Amino acid sequence: MRLHSVEAIAVDIPLTRNFGGSTYAVLKRSTVVTRLRTDEGPVSEVYNGDNREHGPEIVRLIHEELAPRLRGQDLFDGERIWERLFALSHSSRDRKTLMEAIACVDCAIWDLVGKARGQSVCALLGGRPEAEVLAFRQFGHYIGLVFQVVDDILDITADEAKLGKAVGTDLRQGLATLPILYALNDGINPAPIVAVLEAKTDREEDVLEALELVRRSSAVDQAYTYAEQVNRQARECLTGIHSRYRDTLEALTENLLVRES
Repeated sequence: MRLHSVEAIAVDIPLTRNFGGSTYAVLKRSTVVTRLRTDEGPVSEVYNGDNREHGPEIVRLIHEELAPRLRGQDLFDGERIWERLFALSHSSRDRKTLMEAIACVDCAIWDLVGKARGQSVCALLGGRPEAEVLAFRQFGHYIGLVFQVVDDILDITADEAKLGKAVGTDLRQGLATLPILYALNDGINPAPIVAVLEAKTDREEDVLEALELVRRSSAVDQAYTYAEQVNRQARECLTGIHSRYRDTLEALTENLLVRES
């Protein structure tokens, strides 16, 4: 099975507000879509990165520099393909952008190999049985949920000095996190919380009042209960994982739910 053609598209999606931090702005989400075709039919389609500045240049590099070196290559000869593409980096004036372009193509090749062999890319890269790959994937999903919920709780309850940022950041940004949703359905007067969420007020005293309403409700306890349920699901996934890292993963499930006093 040989590579036939490659195409790439830079996609920019404007955001309704700035999601950046104190030193940078995030006004759009960006990705590069790469499609790689073979002479026998299978096609890959992958999405790479969030390069908000050089998407068009990455696309140009794929079309003009990489595509000619890909056509006719054996799909399963990954090392040879990599060597042909990486050789370009020795004389490139913008090595970083070139490597991002190569990464787009590399991901598309792995996707094609997985489709051709009927395996996930996780299994191909890790060399683990499919069932164990699934266990790792499910563990990552559940532990990610736990981390997010605990982070949402801390944004309501934590000491600012320990948290390293102002509490109530999610509320100020209009993000209805799980504790806030629980609070809104806890029988309390939701108006002060909704006013902050909908940016009808940005006065600090209004934000503090809304936070106090969330704290006085059962929302935090409900959110911890949910996190504990999901954490148990994460621990159950560990029974299907036979790796030297299993103990480390188990310790992660034990440490994430330590409550702030």
